[in-house]
Amino acid sequence: MNLQHKPKSSASKPLPATEVSQLQARAEAGDPVAQLNLGKIYDDGNGVPQSDDLAAKWYRAAAEKGNAAAQSNLGLMYRSGRGVARDKVEAVNWYRKAAKQRYPNAMFNLGSAYYNGDGVGIDDITAYAWFLLAENFGSPPAAQAVKHSEQNVGNPRLVRSVAFEKIGDMYQQGDDLPQSSTEAVDWYRKAAVNGTLEVQVKLASLLLRSPQNGASNYTEALGLCEKAAKQHYSPGA
Repeated sequence: MNLQHKPKSSASKPLPATEVSQLQARAEAGDPVAQLNLGKIYDDGNGVPQSDDLAAKWYRAAAEKGNAAAQSNLGLMYRSGRGVARDKVEAVNWYRKAAKQRYPNAMFNLGSAYYNGDGVGIDDITAYAWFLLAENFGSPPAAQAVKHSEQNVGNPRLVRSVAFEKIGDMYQQGDDLPQSSTEAVDWYRKAAVNGTLEVQVKLASLLLRSPQNGASNYTEALGLCEKAAKQHYSPGA
């Protein structure tokens, strides 16, 4: 299953020369949105001769300024070797930069990279986690990828819980996603429904350390710890 996603051009007719000229001027002046859009028209050959080299050039200009869409598109260029030397590891690096900005297409492409082993080792759980995130943030093809992933695992409930926990870890650690204890708690809660005692205690610990800790958090954390203790799980005692 090849699941890379690149937004399609919505243009129904070639971009007029005057608009191309104006876009070029804004891009050369350093506007990252214009640089992204100029990269797209060279990528698509929309109003200009198609050029992978110029598409990659302008995607990079915008990507280096932090534009998430350009980072994701540049990753795709590296994956396929269009306009740049083919480098799947570098593709994943650019997807990660965009995914950390919650850009759903990049999350989807990261999921695909882990699913196919493109630039990273094959990891079905991590792939599934990124597909879930992409779906959560509105990636159109992510729902199909989530469904496909669920059809190819032995115990969907358990795998879902493990993936939820992994997403919670990502938010808590702040490496692959923006650090957010609130988001981590939300995903750990989903994981804890059918998850291990370990994730239940992890959730309890985070609830007790939360800056918004209150009576409801304490009650929830206590219940989770008591449940773990009754099953002789020592960290919950």
